[in-house]
Amino acid sequence: MMQRISVIIPCYCNSTTLARAVESVCAQTVAVDEIVVVNDCSPETVEIENIVKNYKKVVYVRNESNIGLAASRNKGIEVATGEVVTFLDADDEFHPQKIEFQLKHLGRDTVVACGHRKVLENGRRGAIEFYAEGKVQTITEPGWLLYRNHLTGASLMVPKTILDRVGGYDPSLRSCEDFDLWLRLLEVGITIRNVSLPLYIYHRNANSLSKNYYNISYWELEVLKKHFDRVEESLVSSQAKYVLAWYLIKHFARYQIGKDERLLGSAMHNLTLLACSPGLKGLVYLIHKSRVLTLYHFYAK
Repeated sequence: MMQRISVIIPCYCNSTTLARAVESVCAQTVAVDEIVVVNDCSPETVEIENIVKNYKKVVYVRNESNIGLAASRNKGIEVATGEVVTFLDADDEFHPQKIEFQLKHLGRDTVVACGHRKVLENGRRGAIEFYAEGKVQTITEPGWLLYRNHLTGASLMVPKTILDRVGGYDPSLRSCEDFDLWLRLLEVGITIRNVSLPLYIYHRNANSLSKNYYNISYWELEVLKKHFDRVEESLVSSQAKYVLAWYLIKHFARYQIGKDERLLGSAMHNLTLLACSPGLKGLVYLIHKSRVLTLYHFYAK
């Protein structure tokens, strides 16, 4: 028996791209059962409602106040009637085979991510290539994910029962909520399978949360603190201190690229968390002062 599939699309100031997102869901090679559009109390409500009324599969929800991306996804999860849930940001698109490929690897204790393709702001998507198969990476432990979250956040496909088990997204997080959810899934023994095909089409947006280095640096550190607290490991433990040092290097790299003095101040403050490891603390500071990080944008990612 086929499981019902719900796609959840939170929307704020995305009225110009929402129709494109919904159309990409409607164009799937395996049809979904419903599309839950969650209007996060947008100033573009009239425009959003004029769009969603054109699609029979859309279930429309409007938040009474602006509650953020994580909480809006949770609202969509509450409303969704599908046994399987997946997500799409309102300014992005699905590749036509996204649902098809991810369903192949979904299981009772398994969730599925996929690769992404970036489209430059105001750029053209180009022709869609259809795929016969793709490699799949299996992740069962946080491991290297702690150092670099390479999973495409909004690409998640998940049985709704698993989201109920872990409590959905953390609404206290205003960024990095995807990173936090991946970690919490792994912590309770859920397997992540990552399909290495660009099935999620990400449109780069100058106003995107992911481009705000100060914002993302603050929240990713909060996610790490929450993770190590859940696994009862202090930030000065053998593993945690190296993870922390790596992220501080990234924060200094982001400062050197963007020159946001707020980020420099927070990075210097957070450096005190390594006070119990003076050698590691000194190394991170030396790397920052050497200015070599401006040559390697990889460290900022």
